[in-house]
Amino acid sequence: MQKRLGDLLVEHTLITESELQAALKSQKTSKKKRLGKILLESEQVTKDDLLQMLALQLEIPFLDLEAMDIDPAVVRLFPEKLALRHMCVPVKRKGKKKLIVAMADPLNLQAIDDVAQITKLDIKPAVADRSQIEYAIRAYNSEGDVLEISRTLPELDALFKIVKTAGYEEASEDNVNDLEIQSQQAPIVKIVNIIINEAVREGATDIHIEPQGESLIVRDRIDGLLYEKHHLPKKIQRPVVSRIKIMADMDIAEKRMPQDGKFRISIASRNFDLRVS
Repeated sequence: MQKRLGDLLVEHTLITESELQAALKSQKTSKKKRLGKILLESEQVTKDDLLQMLALQLEIPFLDLEAMDIDPAVVRLFPEKLALRHMCVPVKRKGKKKLIVAMADPLNLQAIDDVAQITKLDIKPAVADRSQIEYAIRAYNSEGDVLEISRTLPELDALFKIVKTAGYEEASEDNVNDLEIQSQQAPIVKIVNIIINEAVREGATDIHIEPQGESLIVRDRIDGLLYEKHHLPKKIQRPVVSRIKIMADMDIAEKRMPQDGKFRISIASRNFDLRVS
């Protein structure tokens, strides 16, 4: 029988049994949040450790895309938009009928079905780091017009490490000056730029930034469906929201009344008008 992910993590001494039980208890009250995500958010495991254990559990390969030479012709076997929607990238043909696809979520059966339908090939999933998949898709896109900001996507983890050590949690809701200063700092500006640029590349019609109990979730609406894109550290919620308010010419001191605004942004020599609520 297939071992559970939590048992594998304990077996390989990556977490203790008590840590596993605490995470499972938290999972019951977190609206079906996956165990791995809970352990990542609490920093009890690293992303690489979790991915390797997931690969071991599912008996599929774990791929380090940075160490691989991927044929651009293979990457273009299905559209960039589909790759970004399901966060997967083809990496290698195996014979005439099989295609190895690196996936951020190898349990996404809908993604496997969609890719199989487009390519008419037998899909063999592998697991890889999400940021590496994003970079691979953009690095080998068929249009050759990789956005400069998209090259910073692999830097998101580094940005999050920066904001974890910064004093963003010290800004009081009523301290408008502190919020304004934080919202203009380079990591916050870059994170907001990445969110917008990523949505533009994927053809999203809406960007949803949703405060949760322990994180700030970013979801994009693509072809009428919402896709979860990022979990941002909770401590940068106020600076990120304030940054967007400033861009949309809103009052960052007003938190009780609804506000609407708009701004224009230029991406790859094209102008985009964004409405903000």
